[in-house]
Amino acid sequence: MAEQIRNQADWQKYTANENQLSHLPLEIWKLKNLEMLGLWANQLTTLPEEIGHLTNLTELLLGRNNFPALPIAIGKLTKLHRLMLHGHPIEQVPSEIEKLQDLEYLTLQLSINQPPVLPSEIWKLSKLQHLDLNLGSISQLSPKIGQLSQLKVLYIGGKYLNSLPPELWQLTQLERLDIHGSLLSLLPPHIGLLTNLQQLRLHRNRLKYLPSEIRLLSHLEVLDLQWNDLHQLPPQIGSLENLRELRINGNPHLLTPLLKLLVGEHKIF
Repeated sequence: MAEQIRNQADWQKYTANENQLSHLPLEIWKLKNLEMLGLWANQLTTLPEEIGHLTNLTELLLGRNNFPALPIAIGKLTKLHRLMLHGHPIEQVPSEIEKLQDLEYLTLQLSINQPPVLPSEIWKLSKLQHLDLNLGSISQLSPKIGQLSQLKVLYIGGKYLNSLPPELWQLTQLERLDIHGSLLSLLPPHIGLLTNLQQLRLHRNRLKYLPSEIRLLSHLEVLDLQWNDLHQLPPQIGSLENLRELRINGNPHLLTPLLKLLVGEHKIF
């Protein structure tokens, strides 16, 4: 691999996904023209500070490895648009991530075994449009999430998450909201403020009811409520004219025949 890289100094794209790599050849840091680097699904235990040499990167795929922390040098990759870190737990994110002001797409899974360090600077990435964040052992989502006003897609997971900050409902550009595998027992009426939502996925929580303000989501196409503890849904759900999928499997207390009348049998899964 090292010889191959040495002969391709002008590469703009390099992928070594699923190669069982435990370390990276030094030659890789000499690829100054790289714009995309894919190292997904390997066995890397560290990400060297030399990653900061690749200042032309716009896309970096690092998920499903074994390194517990991002190096400080990640802050030198100021042209990054996409950073993918899903699939393995991260214990520490450096505050230098704030320097990635062109970042639009971020996936990040935090550690569930060690208290992870998630710096407040992550909420200053004002151009983010897609955020996939597994909170690990964190039980509260920071109210500073309201600063990410350009978000269109938000995935939030975390087995200890039990409430949502009011600032979440300021994200009125959201088109997809996915909060799954958590301890949420209440969805507040403020959900009605997210009028651009097309998909709302709340599977595997502890919800018992939905607020009537769900009727305000006039663009909603998919509503996933699987594996909750729902006892009833508001009749206003029948006014969602664009709804094409209502997923309710795993809610034994729901009266399915009534829902079929409200939204149509062909829409229920």
